[in-house]
Amino acid sequence: MFTIDQRTYKANLLNAQAALAAARTEYNRLAADAERYKKLYEQNAVSKQQYDLVMAQRDSAQAQVAAHEAILENAQISMQYGRYGSKGTFLRKDQYQRFVRRQLCGGRADRAGYHEQYESGTDQIQHV
Repeated sequence: MFTIDQRTYKANLLNAQAALAAARTEYNRLAADAERYKKLYEQNAVSKQQYDLVMAQRDSAQAQVAAHEAILENAQISMQYGRYGSKGTFLRKDQYQRFVRRQLCGGRADRAGYHEQYESGTDQIQHV
């Protein structure tokens, strides 16, 4: 019968995609540094401490990539489950919750031509 306004979910999805791209870029940079430091360490050109630090930074960046992949997957799932019904009707989550509470506490919101509109852009409850 209703859908939730997808703009917030879309923004979260775009943000997650950008954060994952940044995390991957940082990981690639640190992986290249780790390879350079490995060769330098084998030649005794850098200390064990410097080498360990670069390796730890690379591993941390790899964990960040995994975390951002999970955030992206969650944002994709949110986009799929944001719909509550008929095409073209959008609700903010709080509006949908008020609508459901009205139905549970005293009747159907669409009884007797019930129609409630919100003046905030596309966020509205429409008689169906």
